Parts: sequence; structure tokens; C-alpha cells
Amino acid sequence: MRLLISIFLSALFSTSIYVGSASANKTWVSTWTNSDGSESKTKAVFYSEFKRNGQLGHYGWSNGRFMGYYIDGGRGFEGKWVQDKSGKKCKYSVDGSFYHGHVWFYTDDGRNFQGEWGYCDDDPSLIWRGAR
Repeated sequence: MRLLISIFLSALFSTSIYVGSASANKTWVSTWTNSDGSESKTKAVFYSEFKRNGQLGHYGWSNGRFMGYYIDGGRGFEGKWVQDKSGKKCKYSVDGSFYHGHVWFYTDDGRNFQGEWGYCDDDPSLIWRGAR
């Protein structure tokens, strides 16, 4: 019985967006589509725990960070992307920046994720995907 529980928990955590074990961060190579149709690439890292400011991850673009929460046992993320500079300035700040927007990600297999993002309060409609 212990073996079955261990196998189940291993499978659950290996398909999550944030972590393969309860204490490690998960790094992805990611690409997003910009509003002009071009693409940008960077590493995205999701944390197993919130940082002091509520951050759950970061990415390598203008001090990019993810603020939000995990869904579906860690297989998904919903929240905000926040940067120090971006293509559109918002009317209010998030985590000290006026450059942010809504974002969501989801993984079925723990090796690839798909998602969408948008500026400020726009509904996410631009593609953001990643792989490990």
C-alpha cells in the first residue's frame, strides 16, 4: 500500500507546473508571442512556495515575475506577470510596477506547458508555452 501511495504522489508531483519534488523549483524554456506577432524566449522558473512578496516564479525579462496561485494540484497557474518595463503601461501598479497583466499556464504531462497572457486588465489571448 505504501508503494502505491508513493507512486501516486510521484506521478502527481512530476506533472505539476511548479515542482518535481516538494522542495525544488521547476525551470522551463519558454516562448511567448508578442502583440506584434514576434516571439520572445526566456527561462521561466516556478517556485514550490510563495516568496515574501507573494511571488511564485520569475522569468528572465526585465525583472519578470509571476504573482498568483497554483490550480489543479499544481498542474496550472493563474495570476499576473509583472515586469519593470513592458510594451504597455497600466493604470495601477502590481508589486511596485505599472507593467503587468493576466497570465495562465497549464501542463498535462509535466514536460510542456501552454498558456496565454495579456496586458494590464485585458483578457489573456497571446500564447505563452514552455518545455523542460
